[in-house]
Amino acid sequence: MADWRWSLLASVLGTTLVLLTTSASETGTQPLSAVSANFSVTYNGTVGAGEEVTYTFTYQEPPNTTEAVRLHVSSPDATESYPLLVVVRQEDGILSWQVPLRVEDYYLFNDIERTLCPAEVEESPTDVIKTVYVQLSSSAPTNVSYSLMATKVVDFDFRYNDTMGIEVSPAEPQYFFFEFPDNVDTVVVKATSVNSKCSVLSLQRAKCPVYDLDSNIEFSGIFQTFTTSAAITVQKENFPDGKFYLVVGVKPIEFECTGKAEVIQPITGSKMESAPAMKEVTLHVEETLTEAGFVTAVLAALAIFGLFYVVSGLVILGTWFRDKTNGNLDREMDSIEDAFPPENKSLTDIGKSSYGATGDDEIPRDGPHETTPKESDVPRKDSMDISSYDTLDDIDTEKEIYRTKRVLYVADLSRKEDKRLSKKFRLYNRNLITIAVFYALPVMQLVFTYQIVMNRTGDQDLCYYNFLCIHPYGVLSAFNNVWSNVGFVMLGILLMLLIYRRDRAHKKKVEAGGIHAKLALEYGLPKHFGLYYAMALALVMEGIMSACYHVCPNYSNFQFDTSFMYIIGGLGMLKLYQKRHPDVNPNAYAAYMFFAGVIFMAVIGVVYGTTAFWIVFTVVYILATLFLNMELYYMGRWSFDLTVFKRAYVVMRTDYLQCRDCRPTYMSRFVLLAIGNLVNWAIALAGAAFQFQDFASFLLGIVIANLLIYLTFYITMKVVSGERINLLTCLLIALSATVWAAALYFFFEANTSWQKMPAESRAENRPCVLLGFYDTHDIWHFLSAVSLFCSFIVLLVLDDDLDYVRRDQIAVF
Repeated sequence: MADWRWSLLASVLGTTLVLLTTSASETGTQPLSAVSANFSVTYNGTVGAGEEVTYTFTYQEPPNTTEAVRLHVSSPDATESYPLLVVVRQEDGILSWQVPLRVEDYYLFNDIERTLCPAEVEESPTDVIKTVYVQLSSSAPTNVSYSLMATKVVDFDFRYNDTMGIEVSPAEPQYFFFEFPDNVDTVVVKATSVNSKCSVLSLQRAKCPVYDLDSNIEFSGIFQTFTTSAAITVQKENFPDGKFYLVVGVKPIEFECTGKAEVIQPITGSKMESAPAMKEVTLHVEETLTEAGFVTAVLAALAIFGLFYVVSGLVILGTWFRDKTNGNLDREMDSIEDAFPPENKSLTDIGKSSYGATGDDEIPRDGPHETTPKESDVPRKDSMDISSYDTLDDIDTEKEIYRTKRVLYVADLSRKEDKRLSKKFRLYNRNLITIAVFYALPVMQLVFTYQIVMNRTGDQDLCYYNFLCIHPYGVLSAFNNVWSNVGFVMLGILLMLLIYRRDRAHKKKVEAGGIHAKLALEYGLPKHFGLYYAMALALVMEGIMSACYHVCPNYSNFQFDTSFMYIIGGLGMLKLYQKRHPDVNPNAYAAYMFFAGVIFMAVIGVVYGTTAFWIVFTVVYILATLFLNMELYYMGRWSFDLTVFKRAYVVMRTDYLQCRDCRPTYMSRFVLLAIGNLVNWAIALAGAAFQFQDFASFLLGIVIANLLIYLTFYITMKVVSGERINLLTCLLIALSATVWAAALYFFFEANTSWQKMPAESRAENRPCVLLGFYDTHDIWHFLSAVSLFCSFIVLLVLDDDLDYVRRDQIAVF
């Protein structure tokens, strides 16, 4: 019985042995070779025909420390058809790759070096034994040679405030471990290189696996591409455990950094003749501004602009006290009281009969009388724009007569009812409020969506920050760039208060009646504050929109930063023109429609800045200046129709080509328009010739240049006309010019550029220059806010010297 059992057991074992032998013969698997290996020793060998070889590396890790192993594998014989397979087994997982390594379908790397993800640190009072298994295999029909070496990474734990130089390539990325010190909440990780090869800096949570190859380095964490400079500001809250891996990799081609890729021949052989060279990178981790420094910088901006409120209050108080003490106003009132016309007669009534007479002798003392213009003085019907007639009575219906005189005075162009004009100009402010609300709300939604997307994806190429000087707060990545616009808002509100003070004082004089009302309504330039309010609101909105843009500045939202700058420049020119031309100023609807066209042109110029666009823009620009010339020169008293060219030809032939003493009818206007034409045509031709890439700034330069030309002309003509400029106004003009010069200096010290790729823009980044918190662009925000405020105050007080001058003695220019 026992013999039977033993015979059965022997038969089963024999059958099993035969089956195993047959299976091994069919699959061709060779016996597994295991080698106990040491670190920093190069192991050379061959594998093939289904062979496998395993190297075992064992080491002791000190307690509470992290040690990483770096593995170098090369195989000159391996091909894509028969690669060398590398499988690394550790306690926490498996990592595998093949040699040659294909990157972006352009390069095959037969020499690969990678860092193995270390296991989490175990709390142990003694050393912890770690084992790494490296298995090499290949299915090549012939043996494939290989070279293997494992080393321990020196200084894998990156120290705070330390600097380290490394070498990386697409097949040899590197990463290190960093842990926040106990008293540090925010650090900035910097990477610099003299080599401009496209690279990626990534911060990933301290967990396995680590994504360090070109194909997956952007899968996790916070990352940005760079060429020569990169910086990531990271807060401890971004990594709850206070630990992260600092990963550096290199792109095989330059497209993601420059937008241009050299023509690279596809892989035709077993490997590329030349692979990308190694890139040397210097890493540095340092703390950003402390919390105390952060608060100090924020409050400093508030204090600086708060001083403007204090100074303004002191100036107002000093002026009031001086007038109260010296009785200047009373003496002025006594000196001009006798100059007023008899009761129930206004300067406007007398102005109608005198048509802008300049002296008392020219003004009839027997009261106003009607004057009928001669038939020969009335322009031909074909040159009259009947559709633009106003509903004014008597002589005011013939605007062609008093608006086309050789010498004009403010009394000639301020004949419309004051309340009617004030209502017209208040529309500038009210319409701008509507525009601002409907424009700002979607803008805020868009930029904060950008910010949230960047925070969630970690892709810092979405926003063009100055990464060497950003200070996050809350959801905002660059709070300093947003906060630096506070000056626009504070000074805009202050400007509104100052305008309201003047507006209220003027209304009180009108409501008081008597000589005060006559002084307010018939002396000095007409007081209309609607455009002033619109300018102050535009200054506030410029700060808000600039702040929105700097939440996430990029190619898609550049117009948010400049839209209200166009409006500010346009409103400034309109206000200068309105001062002495209140009756012929355009209405708010036409003005804002024109501004909308300018903004639309800016968007088209940036998105489609082709040669064809520049040609069309130049033609439209020159034609627009010609149209504006006619409007300004003839005070709107010309008609634009199909016969305009014929009439222009007749005027040129009869008035200029056949005359001996040809002088412009309106000399001052001719000089202004001649200078403006020369400058604008030069700018238009320069734009067509050079086709500037930053079309938005080019267009803004046109607006600013025209505003400066008009302001300079206005001040010059004011002096030529014998009017004086107050000392305070002169000081404000000098201060404004000085601050503008300083502001423009910092504006051209650009540290970002959304016209370039993110990596190229990042190469222009510069460190903070003020309080360790603000960069040069922030200083531009501060100074431009101050310069705009001073410029608006200049416009507000520029003609204060005319407050006691009759309007029929104030020249128009």
